[in-house]
Amino acid sequence: MCVPAMLTRIKYVSRFAAPLSARDVEGIVDDSQRRNAGVGVTGALLTFGDVFMQFLEGPPAAVAAVLARIAIDPRHRDLVVLRRGDVDRRIFGEWSMRLLDVGDDARRETAPLLTRIESVAQCTALPTSALHDLDDLLWRTIGERGSRRAA
Repeated sequence: MCVPAMLTRIKYVSRFAAPLSARDVEGIVDDSQRRNAGVGVTGALLTFGDVFMQFLEGPPAAVAAVLARIAIDPRHRDLVVLRRGDVDRRIFGEWSMRLLDVGDDARRETAPLLTRIESVAQCTALPTSALHDLDDLLWRTIGERGSRRAA
């Protein structure tokens, strides 16, 4: 009997350490696509305002190595892992990395979110509920931006 390989999925947020242009972010995605394809990691990177939100999935050791590299990347600060867990299948199996950009004009609108991410990142031990609250706030912010664009 063939046993499927165990996969891990991580969702994290971080703040831009300094302003990044669209070209800078595209460069990050290009590098990630090359590196991730070689180690079996797939995912999506979402940017809005000065926030990265990324999903990484793949073999546990490979995902951990990618996250460790991101944690010391000077373009990121206040990295917070929101969710981490083992999964049976990939959501982003077609993408070694894909950029989903909400737009540069989100900076002003996401200012409260940036402050929240920074405060969460400063705590060394947080209850899971606090991380899930931040995750919910992220999705509400993104959803509100999307519904305003569609109107």
